[in-house]
Amino acid sequence: MLDLRPVIFAPVSGWVATRPLALDPIRRDRRVDTQALAATLPVWTGEATSDHGGSLVGYHPRTGVPVFCDRFALGRHRPNAHKLIVAPSGSGKSYEIKGDVASLMLAGVAVHVVDWQDEYIRLAEALGGTVIRLGTAGARINPLELAEAAKPGAVTQQSLFVESVVETMLGELDPSEKAALGRAISSCYRLAGITADPATHDRTPPELLDLLAALEEAGADRLAALLEPWSVGAYAGLCSGQTTLRPAGELVVWALGDLPGDQERLAAVAVLLAVHAIWTDVARRDGRRRVVVLDEAWRLYEVSAAAGRVVEGLARRLAKGARKYNCGLTNATQDLDEFLSTPLGRTILNNSSVKWLPGQEPAGVKALGATFGLGEAETRYLEGAPRGHGLLLAGRQRIRLEVRATPVEHRLATSDPEEVAAIDAEELRSGAAKAVRAWVAEVASGRAAGCRHRVVDLEGDWLAGEATAGVELVWTDAEDGTWSEWAALQLARTGRSWDVTGAVRARRPA
Repeated sequence: MLDLRPVIFAPVSGWVATRPLALDPIRRDRRVDTQALAATLPVWTGEATSDHGGSLVGYHPRTGVPVFCDRFALGRHRPNAHKLIVAPSGSGKSYEIKGDVASLMLAGVAVHVVDWQDEYIRLAEALGGTVIRLGTAGARINPLELAEAAKPGAVTQQSLFVESVVETMLGELDPSEKAALGRAISSCYRLAGITADPATHDRTPPELLDLLAALEEAGADRLAALLEPWSVGAYAGLCSGQTTLRPAGELVVWALGDLPGDQERLAAVAVLLAVHAIWTDVARRDGRRRVVVLDEAWRLYEVSAAAGRVVEGLARRLAKGARKYNCGLTNATQDLDEFLSTPLGRTILNNSSVKWLPGQEPAGVKALGATFGLGEAETRYLEGAPRGHGLLLAGRQRIRLEVRATPVEHRLATSDPEEVAAIDAEELRSGAAKAVRAWVAEVASGRAAGCRHRVVDLEGDWLAGEATAGVELVWTDAEDGTWSEWAALQLARTGRSWDVTGAVRARRPA
């Protein structure tokens, strides 16, 4: 390793040699190996320390050194893989989360995202993930399906979850109603032939309609009347019937943007169903590393205390069994005071070993510093930090970071309305052009093989993303370049894809 040697009768030369001037008036050379030389780097890079392995979280703002964080490298000071993000509006919170999701996938981590506003759909499509759109026709999750089948306590655990789901649907229940609900749930499983015996857990689970019938038979008329819209009425499409959605792949986005924005209780039920399905995947304990992103999940307490308790229980279970389940939570909030006013918020804060604090508003810096034990220099840094800069607290490490993105990553992560609209229009134009070319290759190849072709716009603005559009395709095989044969095509857009239909209509005279 390195050692220090005193310089006798040459104090000025020794002082000059220690300055960053690239001067060596002492001229005492010594060979050192790479490991010994690396020991000097912290003198210059300071906070730019990384875990061995892990995912890229950012760059040191002064030196540009990349910083990696392995959330699953658990130890005394980092007992779990949970991450908390406290960021004011407009500070790049979702931008950082999307970049983190991509980095986690590169590190071999499977990711589940509960997406309130369909912000992660483009990212999932680009990375080959699965998008599950709750609220669309035919998209259902059965809350009575056992999450931990083949385990002795599976029925009991699932019954408690169903009670929380029904309480979220109907509102607070009095003790007698809770007792009646519990008996009805037990009756449903008994009639379906499902008991505590794991050998019965592969049988078809009961449905919400079965629970409605059990309540009616038991004389719980008020509960049955309140549950009826969720079983056969306006809300029945979400959770009435057997499960039709199965998460698959390394990235699964549970998109809730198709749900009515004014139905908070419906959204709370959807989050619970998504959490139930995610837990089914996590509880397998198959050795895969997973991260679950729950953006602003603490707001569930504002809608339903029962829903909040379920997510709080999930956070506690994963925090206590972090090594057993090999799973971490990522949560984010814009309002620290409201976040800490709920039991779920306090649970998440107390059980998050990694915290990301980007630049803050001056009014909120003091409260943030007191909550996270920041020093005066750190609070001053956050108060003046530009967008994308902040502090990463990982165990005892406190690292100043800058979050950057490549142009491709920026296209996938940005949430600026103007940029998103421009990207959507560009993607639709490209998709429509590809659809036309595919139609030419498939349908017209026999007649126009090897010929030149071009597309003529018939309706003025079809490439800008109209839902339906008509275009004209013409091609030639004449040496003089006259366009002889033509077809009328109709394009119909479904989401981000285009369907093309058309036929050759006539042969134009040369």
